[in-house]
Amino acid sequence: MENRSPRNEEKNYNVRMEEVLLIVVTVISIIMSVINITRLNNITEATEMEEIPEVSKVVVKTEDIVEAEVFKTELKSEEVTPKEVEISEEEEEDISYKEIDEIIEEISPDMDISEPSGISKSDFVTAMQQCEYDKNSVLADNAILIWENCNERQLNEFAIVGIIAIESGWADPEVSELTAEKNNIMSIRNDEGEYKTYYSYSECIEDAIRILDENYLEENGRYATGGNLQDISAVYAEDTNWANGVAECAEMSTRGLKQTETETISKE
Repeated sequence: MENRSPRNEEKNYNVRMEEVLLIVVTVISIIMSVINITRLNNITEATEMEEIPEVSKVVVKTEDIVEAEVFKTELKSEEVTPKEVEISEEEEEDISYKEIDEIIEEISPDMDISEPSGISKSDFVTAMQQCEYDKNSVLADNAILIWENCNERQLNEFAIVGIIAIESGWADPEVSELTAEKNNIMSIRNDEGEYKTYYSYSECIEDAIRILDENYLEENGRYATGGNLQDISAVYAEDTNWANGVAECAEMSTRGLKQTETETISKE
């Protein structure tokens, strides 16, 4: 007769459970292996796909394009422009530049100062930089200011330089008390007849050019007598030799500018 004791049955049951667990573990291991292999394959395929760009279709709405163009326009409008504005080619066409020899020949006590000399900005700057009488570099430092204001208001640049030179000893504080104490390098007076005080030489130059234009050269100006140095001398200065001195200093300021160094060209 077969022995079926509870102890033996428990032993057999444990053996069967161990076999089942072994099978389950084996199946799980196989499944995990398959998953890992599949994942590796997917990663490899993805890497290969990244190396080959895929062409995709992008749908852009019309309103998106309009918004993008508006945004681009706004960005352009916010661009910062340079502080110093250079003369464009179109503007240069409107300026009749002359040769330096012709400009020098026109300098005289009878010269008409109611129009620019015809020198280019770069040549005028060079002339002031090479002016040996400008010991304190006042003319060189303000060359662009003088040229731009004179061309805007239609005054002769070298006449302004001559007035600065004769009135302040070439803007030398050791020569001119007005220069040293008031930065007044052109002997400008206010409506009460007192000499004006300026914060800088640049402010004085700009104000003097304005006064000469509005009060001396405009037809209805307060001191309008004519457009040449002799006419202005009658009301600007007490010295009867003033116009000769201005013309001489104006010519002296051109001596450092050689014909071969100029960039000007004659235009009709």
